[in-house]
Amino acid sequence: MKSVKNLFLVSIVAVFGASLAWAHGDAVAQRGGVLQVIGELDFELVVKADKIDLYTSDDEQPVPSEQMSGTLTIMGDAGSSKVELAAAGINRLRATDVTAESGSRVIAIVTMPNGKSLAVQFAIP
Repeated sequence: MKSVKNLFLVSIVAVFGASLAWAHGDAVAQRGGVLQVIGELDFELVVKADKIDLYTSDDEQPVPSEQMSGTLTIMGDAGSSKVELAAAGINRLRATDVTAESGSRVIAIVTMPNGKSLAVQFAIP
């Protein structure tokens, strides 16, 4: 029951965050991934064969990821899974040994350097 309540809370935060995306300029995915904008921050999710990268930028400037962390919840036809994100470059968080199928929903919970957490929802085309 607790996980259902958590998923519901994350979904509400993600929907609210998605509405903030419309207030931002004309952001474009830079790496061929799926882009979401929360306030002034851009989050680009790039799904690869055995890993998922999450890039962060602020007004097209990299946001340093060394003091960031997070989790990805991947929901698809086969069920759901949760994996950890770890810093993996200037502005990249990475989850390894995981992928997301077309049609999956991915919710990223990202803890920023200031300690605040953001929920970002992605739909994999």
